[in-house]
Amino acid sequence: MNVTPKYLSHVISAETGHPPLHHIHQYTARAIERQLRYSDLTIKEIATRMGFPSLAFFGKFVKTHLGLSPKEFRIRNGQ
Repeated sequence: MNVTPKYLSHVISAETGHPPLHHIHQYTARAIERQLRYSDLTIKEIATRMGFPSLAFFGKFVKTHLGLSPKEFRIRNGQ
């Protein structure tokens, strides 16, 4: 693409109204939500597959972006 990361970040922010990290977090949260809803993987397996450095950090991310802990999310969504 031959553009700097700073310029690309500026263009994304200008076009969408949100910084790139916002979009990355949204995408990650949706992927986690699908796995919590539809897979039989354990919460630890999901955290590992998604590249989180610890289960605690994964839990905090899920609570921040989905409003519930991973366990609570699974219970409320029928698993």
